[in-house]
Amino acid sequence: MARRFADGVLWAVAVFLLAGCEGPVSDTDGNATLTIEPSSVTVEGGASNVAFEVRGGYAPYAWFVEDTNLGSIAAAGDRAVYVSNVQTGVNTVTATDARSNAVSATVSQE
Repeated sequence: MARRFADGVLWAVAVFLLAGCEGPVSDTDGNATLTIEPSSVTVEGGASNVAFEVRGGYAPYAWFVEDTNLGSIAAAGDRAVYVSNVQTGVNTVTATDARSNAVSATVSQE
């Protein structure tokens, strides 16, 4: 035999379950497409600073650099500055949003 809950309890359970559910991310929600600018850049000779900006996605953002021997990243929110050192090579700057969506940019150091 099914057990019947009071209407208030059933409503509270429904609200709890709906609040915890997230549907698929679609382009119609205004935040779905995560982009980074510039998507690639070349720096020549010596240490250089390159500014990056991420758009879309869901804040907060986390910033990473693939090879810390080639450069480092200093970030605040949707903006970051990559600081290259004097070594040559190719590095990747990645921004990840709160829903683990990631976007990357390439830094070529010549």
